Parts: sequence; structure tokens; C-alpha cells
Amino acid sequence: QFSMWGNRFSGAVPQGIFRDTRKLERMMLYGNDWDVFPDGTFDGLTNLEIMSWADTKLVDNSFSDDVFDDLHSLQWFDIIQMADRGRGLKTAKARWFQGGMGKNLLRLAMWGNPDLDKIEDGVFDNLDSIEMVYF
Repeated sequence: QFSMWGNRFSGAVPQGIFRDTRKLERMMLYGNDWDVFPDGTFDGLTNLEIMSWADTKLVDNSFSDDVFDDLHSLQWFDIIQMADRGRGLKTAKARWFQGGMGKNLLRLAMWGNPDLDKIEDGVFDNLDSIEMVYF
């Protein structure tokens, strides 16, 4: 398990930070200020089952379109912000769920995002196994 709680790392995630963590099954990023996750950030994390964020500074351009493509085993994806208006995600992007991540996803939670006002067409198209959706 990889957990970061209450740190104030900010800006872009360091390149290759998860490079040698291929057996990682759970990732919890709570209370961090990282706001950019470029292509390749999660490459090789094919065993990751749970990815959860809470109280972060994620915005619409925090994730590149292909950043989640290697997450074939992901079952839980949570972004729980509880953010003040004006500093959170505005759009749930379809492309995030069209690569490897959507295939085995059971739970999708994006609650507590007061700025979320758009769910792109196609977000649910590749979520064949989905059981729980929370917005």
C-alpha cells in the first residue's frame, strides 16, 4: 500500500515516482497538493486495485488523457474533494475510463466536488463491471 496523508507536496508528481512499485495494490493520496499527473505517472501499476484521493487540489487539467491506461486491475477509483468552490474538478472526462482502467472498475466515486458540473458523454461506456457510482 502507498499512502500519503496530510503532506503538502505540490505541483507535478515527480517523474518515475512509482516506477519500482509494480506490486502495489492500493494507493491513497489524502491531503496532498499535487495537482499534475502527467502521462506515464501510473505506467506499470497493473496490480493496483484501489486508487483514492481526498482533500487535494485536483483540477480539470491535473490528469493527462492517457494517465490511467495501465491500471487494468483497478476496482475502486475515488476522488473525494470536499473542496471550496472554485478550486476543484469541473468535468468527469470520458477518456480517463476508456483505457485499461475502466475494464474491471466496480466503484467510481467523485463526490464532494462542488465545482463538478459536467460528465462527458461516454464516461460509462467502458465500465462493464461497474456496481457503484457516486457523484
